[in-house]
Amino acid sequence: MKNIVLIDDEQTILHGLSTLIDWPTHGFQLKGAFSKPLEALEFIKKEPLDIIVTDLMMPDLNGIELSRLIKEEQPEAKILVLSSYDDFQLVKDSFKEGVSDYLLKPKLNPSEFLASLKSLVEQSAEVKKPRLSELEKTSQAISNYLAGSSLDTGITRKPFKHDAFFIVYCEEKPAEKHRRSQELSAEAPRYTNQDVSVFPYFTTANDVGYLINAHSREAFEQFVTHFQEDHQTDACLYVLSGELTFENIYPAFLSLKQKSNGQCFYLNEQSLISEEQLLPLLSSYEQQTKSYLTKIMNKDFLSAIEELESYMKNVLEQRLQPSYLKHEIINRLYALINAIAEEHEKRKEIMTLKITIPAQITQSDNWEELVVIVNNTTKLLREVTTTFRKDNSDVLTLIYDYVQDHYHQDLSLQTLSEKYHFSYSYLSTIFTEKYGINFTKYLKKVRINQAKMLLKESNLSLSDICQQTGFTEIGYFSRVFKEETGLTPSQYRKGMLTV
Repeated sequence: MKNIVLIDDEQTILHGLSTLIDWPTHGFQLKGAFSKPLEALEFIKKEPLDIIVTDLMMPDLNGIELSRLIKEEQPEAKILVLSSYDDFQLVKDSFKEGVSDYLLKPKLNPSEFLASLKSLVEQSAEVKKPRLSELEKTSQAISNYLAGSSLDTGITRKPFKHDAFFIVYCEEKPAEKHRRSQELSAEAPRYTNQDVSVFPYFTTANDVGYLINAHSREAFEQFVTHFQEDHQTDACLYVLSGELTFENIYPAFLSLKQKSNGQCFYLNEQSLISEEQLLPLLSSYEQQTKSYLTKIMNKDFLSAIEELESYMKNVLEQRLQPSYLKHEIINRLYALINAIAEEHEKRKEIMTLKITIPAQITQSDNWEELVVIVNNTTKLLREVTTTFRKDNSDVLTLIYDYVQDHYHQDLSLQTLSEKYHFSYSYLSTIFTEKYGINFTKYLKKVRINQAKMLLKESNLSLSDICQQTGFTEIGYFSRVFKEETGLTPSQYRKGMLTV
């Protein structure tokens, strides 16, 4: 049985961890679960342990400092830290204090948790082996050097038998790089021979890859052939430098790192590419949004969708940094979705889209996935917008019929928008587009037409006609009538009698 303790300041998470695994069945004895790190430390000073699972962000004592103190008490114990996406920088720092592995809280599940614990058990079984081989020592020195932590002392030329150097840089999501470094480290001896020495590196800045020391370019190309055959299905992009001298390893590494940043997003179907083949990624892109936003304000949603689709084609050619690209697309899509949602609040899928689309885009791993998200979204918006047009025609017909029957009542566009479940601003826009005048003027015309008919065909008094056509005061009725016809109601009636 391997002794284990759990540490997390949130009681609900601590309880969940305690019950996540059937401990005895898998060879573990849960010795304690602590919500206070200082109490856990006192326990650890007294009780021999094999594995400590701890949160990073805790009051009184954070996971980094706690890990350092644990290692002072029990150097052979393995530490597994739990982190969120937001504190990944702390994860990197924690490895300096002896942390063996980490897991992301949002993705934590029993199988992954158990696999990590068993991996730590296997590492413990190997603890009596030599701490570091010569390859591991050199790789560690290279990692420190490339991280910038040993620039003053540099790295010694002694371990390198050949004159030519090359760098392989792995570009992928930060959360995956630690595991990738373990895979590359395990494979390095297999690629090493008399003509090529392969040194894995994993820096505190989360850089992963190989430094290759080769007898010749031909020897390096043979390594590349074998490496590519083994890594065609990896979910990352390996970028190769050109041939380097010993003296320019560090500046060449910095250049390769900068050029590689974000490239995996566009080249996810490629496993390996040379530095010189990379297209530079832009950190900004000037494109006016005035036309797009004007279309949205005018509720010309179909045209706005077409402009958004055109934008997607243009930005692919520009190759923007993924973080900037996602930010821009979120802003554009959200403005469109929000405008459409305001006009048709009954469509639940649109209201849901308002909530989910930022996260969908932010979490997209590559360009193809982003395009699918945008295309699916614009397809739905186009369908809804097309439905709007039919709804528009239907509701305007209903309003026309309603006004003809109820013109004598107290009518307003506000009451009609509530009656037919359309927003006031949207109904005002489509009404004006349909009839060329606003609703108030339209209602006046309907009432005046009815008044003209009553003046022509009845003997009702002007007061009665005023009341029956929806005017509240005869003076106002006479003024509006004259504005519309050029005659007062009395003059109009006399003129009709004369005719």
